[in-house]
Amino acid sequence: MKKKYVRTILAACCLMLTAGAFTGCGKEEKETVKKQAEETIDPAMAQVRGELPADIDEYDKTVLVNSPKGKSKSQLTYYHKGDLVRYQTAENLLYFNELPEGQTAETYEKIMAEMKKTYNGLDGMSEDYKKLDDRFVEWLIVDFETIDREKAKNMLGMILEGDGAISLSKSVEGMQSLGYKKK
Repeated sequence: MKKKYVRTILAACCLMLTAGAFTGCGKEEKETVKKQAEETIDPAMAQVRGELPADIDEYDKTVLVNSPKGKSKSQLTYYHKGDLVRYQTAENLLYFNELPEGQTAETYEKIMAEMKKTYNGLDGMSEDYKKLDDRFVEWLIVDFETIDREKAKNMLGMILEGDGAISLSKSVEGMQSLGYKKK
């Protein structure tokens, strides 16, 4: 009974946080905002979440989550047709008290700012983050059709095979070996 009550309160809070975004939106836009709020790992993600591509609903979706420490989380969403991944989004939530040893919120923010500059300088990729009172929230999207493959491969350590296509099954297998689970 207590879990159901807490879940109801959390859902109501998420809807209240997104209510401002509904003002002036059409019915279809309202549904998209509501759907995004329900699928995110943290309500604050709306502050950094970029715009999704117009054709995103044409793809199947596979979601993986990982909670390696405490309350920090990572969620990867692959948008694909069959085994071919077109888009990938990443939502990362990192609490200050769970930073790696020797890191402070200030030093980590410098790392995040440099990553943002690098990622946003690459065609086919967009990243944003925000430092909140007790955590960082980060959102990233990759368009594997338009990304500069050579720069991405060198910068991110991506493994692009053959024509550079991204395999859903290999991606899921690799991430599961790092502790991610299907949602």
